[in-house]
Amino acid sequence: MSMLRQAARKIPPAANIRWINSSAEQLPVASGSIDTLICNNSFHYYQRPVLVLREFQRVLRHGGRLILSDWCNDFLTNKVAHIALRLVQQTNLHRYSLKHCYKTEELAALLEEARFRIEDCRTVEMNLGWGVMVYSARA
Repeated sequence: MSMLRQAARKIPPAANIRWINSSAEQLPVASGSIDTLICNNSFHYYQRPVLVLREFQRVLRHGGRLILSDWCNDFLTNKVAHIALRLVQQTNLHRYSLKHCYKTEELAALLEEARFRIEDCRTVEMNLGWGVMVYSARA
């Protein structure tokens, strides 16, 4: 919940922005009621990614936009971190359970399976070879 408070502080208050803390598989909003949905740096935790993407598809209005940003396993540092986190998880020392760090083509296939129309995909290399991918897709 504190992450939502931080996000809300960074964006000026507006009537058309709603901050929600819920399961990504069952969003508490009406079908077709969202213009833009942002999924930032969490997709690698989802156990059933296609189900999540179908839920995103459900809540977005026709032509609504999904912005999805996440780790990108196309970068060496991400690959090493993915392996290291898997090992740490086996010791039960890690609070969250990393499911999968995707390559750009893997995520594109999931988006297409969930019937999104991909408009753009960019990869951004950060420091020390770490990188993210950012997809823009339409419902």
